[in-house]
Amino acid sequence: MSTQVSTPNDPIYAFRQAFLKAAKAGDVDGLVALAEDDIICMSPNDTTVYGKSEYRAWWEEYFQYFRITAFNEPERSVVVNGDHATEHSGYMIAVVPTDGGQSRMRDDGRSLAIWRRQSDGSWKIWQMLWNSTKPIGIGTNRYMSRLMQKKTRQPR
Repeated sequence: MSTQVSTPNDPIYAFRQAFLKAAKAGDVDGLVALAEDDIICMSPNDTTVYGKSEYRAWWEEYFQYFRITAFNEPERSVVVNGDHATEHSGYMIAVVPTDGGQSRMRDDGRSLAIWRRQSDGSWKIWQMLWNSTKPIGIGTNRYMSRLMQKKTRQPR
């Protein structure tokens, strides 16, 4: 068993780019297509998502509240070990609420994803987590943002 650190020519690079393109476009089907059936996903300040149906529901709800306007990965590394690839990245993301109530929010964070090679040679996300490097309440997590949206709504 050998491991190697990969470059932008790594075997999952195109799949990562497809993930980012789908996320920026709000393309839930595109995101779900890149996930294993038994995906486990842990986002900041939220419950763990198990399986494709929960993963789909998470993204559907996310895009009800947010639109991603920018995403940049100033650092990224991949280590391939057999049929698994471990990807670590630092990121900057900017989102805008879909209701127009708040201005653009920016967050900086880190992510870790384990990709699994498929029998056709493609790669899918098996496990993923990410977190903000900013204090709670400053980042773009959906829990805090939804809470702020509820506070700014007018009483009926």
